[in-house]
Amino acid sequence: MRICGWWNLTNSRSGRPFGIDEDSTRRLLTQWLPSRRFERAPETIIDGSHDKPAHFNGEALKVLSWNVAKSNHDRRFTREFLGILEREKPDMVFLQEVRVDTETMRAVDLAGMHWSAAPNYKDMHLNAYSGLLTAARPAPISKRVVLTHDTEPLAGTPKVSLLTEYPLPGRPRKLLAINSHLINFVDLPSFGAQLGQLEAIAGRHRGPMILAGDFNTWNAPRVELLAETARRLGLKPVTFAPADRWLVKRFLLSAPLDNIFFRGLSEKANATRVLRRTTCSDHRPILTELAWDKEPT
Repeated sequence: MRICGWWNLTNSRSGRPFGIDEDSTRRLLTQWLPSRRFERAPETIIDGSHDKPAHFNGEALKVLSWNVAKSNHDRRFTREFLGILEREKPDMVFLQEVRVDTETMRAVDLAGMHWSAAPNYKDMHLNAYSGLLTAARPAPISKRVVLTHDTEPLAGTPKVSLLTEYPLPGRPRKLLAINSHLINFVDLPSFGAQLGQLEAIAGRHRGPMILAGDFNTWNAPRVELLAETARRLGLKPVTFAPADRWLVKRFLLSAPLDNIFFRGLSEKANATRVLRRTTCSDHRPILTELAWDKEPT
């Protein structure tokens, strides 16, 4: 029979009831039912900074982009990520699918870098945000979050882009950095709408620009829409070596899902690499080195 809102069967030996009480039911639903587990995040930015002032190198910019698949609280990620930071010493880091604990607001160990995180949803089971994180040696002078109007099916969550702007010593213009995770499992107009949101904002910027992230370009129409947007913004994609190109995350035989685009900079010869020695995510990190173009001061 049903007693006090939960199904009850009596243990014939102990006389105590078997059953799942309402709290247990709530916990199970929060863990396994996407509509209960994932909650749309507000357009918010979580910041981590340090007191040491810094600026970009005057000659070049080393950029790392990686979808970490929410592994950033695992020991394996910590070991691999800290190893990359020590060996490669990137000036900018773009991470996608980063988990941020809602109590500690901890994300990743980025000593010596300023970082900003933008969540697209809250995981109610883990009590954590998930979204993007952009880090750089200098502190950003402006930040903006853009959530999609459309949501992905099943979980019902939007995708997010994080735009940060940085000063360039000795240069009149600023660097705009865009970290983006493009929407998946939706029709082409919804995919294009997110690109339109970004283009409307980025199109007003007149200085150098970097666009990095997981673009979910798993079919030809999506590839073309992204390429058209990049062309209108004057952005070029980095060039992968033939062997490295096939190491970038794909869906079956699709185009690469992850990429880095740039303008106002020049890609150094043979500088773009896919880092192979990572196991904590199904995506591999992309690393490139860009030299600043000359501009009037």
